[in-house]
Amino acid sequence: MSDSVNQLVSMGFSRADASNALSRVDGDVQRAVGILLGAPSYPTPDVAPTTVNLTSGDEDEELRRAIELSKELEVKEKKARGDKQRKAARAASNNAAASAALSRLNGGSITQPTKTKAAPAAVSSHPSVNGGSITQPTKTKAAPAAVSSHPSVKVPKTLAEKSYKEQVLRTVFRVSPHSLAVDTLIKTLETIKNNKTNPKYRSIDVGTRGFKRALDGVPGVTDLLTLGIGFKRDASSKSVFKLDFVDEARFYAVLSALKDLSTTSHAYNLSRSRRVWEKRLEALMADDTTTEITKRGECLRLSPSEPGTAACSFVTVNIKEGEKISRRFAADDTVKDVLYWVSGSVSSKLYDLILSDEVVLVNLSKHPKAAVNEDEPFENIVKYTLQRAELWPSCELDLVNKDIFLMDSERGRKEFEVKVSA
Repeated sequence: MSDSVNQLVSMGFSRADASNALSRVDGDVQRAVGILLGAPSYPTPDVAPTTVNLTSGDEDEELRRAIELSKELEVKEKKARGDKQRKAARAASNNAAASAALSRLNGGSITQPTKTKAAPAAVSSHPSVNGGSITQPTKTKAAPAAVSSHPSVKVPKTLAEKSYKEQVLRTVFRVSPHSLAVDTLIKTLETIKNNKTNPKYRSIDVGTRGFKRALDGVPGVTDLLTLGIGFKRDASSKSVFKLDFVDEARFYAVLSALKDLSTTSHAYNLSRSRRVWEKRLEALMADDTTTEITKRGECLRLSPSEPGTAACSFVTVNIKEGEKISRRFAADDTVKDVLYWVSGSVSSKLYDLILSDEVVLVNLSKHPKAAVNEDEPFENIVKYTLQRAELWPSCELDLVNKDIFLMDSERGRKEFEVKVSA
């Protein structure tokens, strides 16, 4: 035993550690060396060793348990790493799918916004920390949501950002369906141009009755006056626009564009034809002679009495802008009954004008709108019931000249375009 101890001491182990290790392995030097190599390097006090008797079977069991525990820990670590990797892969896949879908929707690639590092709290709250003042970044207006999320969408310029020629053409186009406003603007601008040295003619009061009747609420009028001509709203009165200087070039551009509407704009010509028709209709309605009043009374007597609310058709007729008549008819009443009612309510002369197809009753309840006598003379359908004439259970009719009806049709629009392009 002492030889074995001396052998271990010669290897560099302390005598106490060598003796203790040999006692644990029944004097086997090689096994003692193994124990000593795994033992702590601090010196062990020279005390009587505690004898521990371990059998070979106990050591094998302890080693087996250690190996099993190590394997269990390794399996758990692998599972945790796998779960983490799978979650990361799913998140990346979802992000890629979302980006691809949005890219397809936009028809192009998506540029991700550059992330900027936020300034430290001390710098933002104490600008003098660094020994000097800090220049705050210039605030820029955030881009619209459609621009930031859909970079391939191009936001059109505002009217004020476009060229002068585009401003004039755009504003004139917006005014064109309102022929009264166009004619009033032409007359007003020519008056100003011919009296450019007189300050009296270089101001427009939009609160006057004449302005409200012809121009109030018409889209494009204000832009045409300000952007096109150069009028500015008076600071002392919001209803007054003043012109400091008459620019001959501006007046020429705007007046030329307005006057060209008579030969280039279908909307202007249609509106002007309607105005002519309404003046004629007003003259017919203003006839209050005894003969006319008697004829209207006869037409109303030939029209059936208005039924109750059950099983009836509600008919509305637009006479002119802002004026209409309406009443109920029974489902088996005829088109002729409606014609008597319209003639008695507006003018007895309409009876002959409608029968001769010079004036048309247009059914606005159909899509597209069509004349009540769409494919045949009106005199052929006067005996049709309202249901057969598709005027039941309700309808809205427009009373217009036949030329206006044809001009407002798809065929009439195409013919006008061909005429303009010729």
